Amino acid sequence: MCVLLYTETTMGFLMLSRILQMAVAIGFLLTCDAVTRINPEVREYVVNIMKQFFVHESDFNGTYLEFVPKALRWELANVLSFEFRVSGINVEALKMLQQFIGMDNLNTVVLKRNITHLSAKAYSFDRNITTLDLSSNQIREIDKDAFIGLEKLVRLHLEENQITQLEGGVFTPLYNLKYLQLNSNNITEVQASWFLENFKLEELFLRNNRIIHLAEASFVNLPNLNNLHLAHNQLQTLDEEAFRGLTSLKYLTLRNNFIERLPLNIFGGLSELSHLDLSDNLLEFIDSRAFRTNEKLFEVILSRNRITSFHPDTLAHLEKLKLLELSENQLVEYNFQGVHAQYIRLTDNHLTELQFNVNATHIKAESNQIERVLLPSTMKLCDLQVAGNKIQDLRNITAITTLESLFISNNSITSLPGDFHKLTLLSFLDLSHNHLTHLSFDSWPRNITMASLRELM
Repeated sequence: MCVLLYTETTMGFLMLSRILQMAVAIGFLLTCDAVTRINPEVREYVVNIMKQFFVHESDFNGTYLEFVPKALRWELANVLSFEFRVSGINVEALKMLQQFIGMDNLNTVVLKRNITHLSAKAYSFDRNITTLDLSSNQIREIDKDAFIGLEKLVRLHLEENQITQLEGGVFTPLYNLKYLQLNSNNITEVQASWFLENFKLEELFLRNNRIIHLAEASFVNLPNLNNLHLAHNQLQTLDEEAFRGLTSLKYLTLRNNFIERLPLNIFGGLSELSHLDLSDNLLEFIDSRAFRTNEKLFEVILSRNRITSFHPDTLAHLEKLKLLELSENQLVEYNFQGVHAQYIRLTDNHLTELQFNVNATHIKAESNQIERVLLPSTMKLCDLQVAGNKIQDLRNITAITTLESLFISNNSITSLPGDFHKLTLLSFLDLSHNHLTHLSFDSWPRNITMASLRELM
């Protein structure tokens, strides 16, 4: 719900006051864009009055505010839900917010642009605020006591500022905080002392900062954290105990950093981890014991690294693994027979051979140097994408009767095997840019039509 300001005469406010009091008295729920539950005879009149004095929140951004008329104090105190949104406000104008004291229903405050410093108790004007959005300002410093009085705050947005450092205990008063957004600042390190009493925090965003190193127990005071976002930093090294205490963590994103090596026990205490994104780093090797305690891993994303090989046991014990993303690495060989993942992506590596077990249903291995595809006939593979390789023979592939789509363009295929018709479920086939000189349509899969063939050749 958004209630905004009238800026003309005191007489106008008195008129508005009487109308709003009448509306509240008959159970009228105030909104910016609609009037409901009101006598039809006065509905149009009230709507017109509201249009004069109220505007939608999107029309209010950019307005410079100097005061809140006292005539609105009573009405605002009776609104069921209130949001204050404004941009272009300076530090001195923040004093204006003190006029909202006593508004028990003020639950959201959004202030954008121009704020450079958060002083002590800057937002203690209403203890019922649950969301405070200070994103897209120029905040460089935050006083240690800036958030005193905001015990009910659940969401705090500080992204897109210029914060470089935070004082110890700065978030201590926010013991109900669940969501903290610190993306796109200039933070260079993370300290456990920031989060001394934030045991309820569930999501922490630190993306696009300048963090170089994660020290031991950086997040030890966050036992209920589910999501931790550290992508697009400058991380080079991680202490082996950096994630100690994150016993509830499910999503960990370390994408787009400069990590060359993972300490052996870096993920040791993350027993609930289900999603791990390490793409766009400088990893060359993953120790076979790296994920030994992460049995709930559902997705492992390692694309765009420098990985050359995997030990067969690295992922074999991850029975819940569904997605394994290894595209754009330097893999020369790897036996995937022990991997439980259903979706395996290996595009743009240096593989010469593929070996899989029966679990994979979707394999994407385009732009390699694959000459042989070794697939067991018991496999339940639905989608195979191996375009841009050196495959000459399809006989092993035709044994997989569950195939529904086959992308095998830009290879070295000269003919189709006689049992190609066994692929009765195949509905999409790309054979373009091969060396085919003859096709026998007697052995053609029944779901592949001549029309689709012409499009794909």
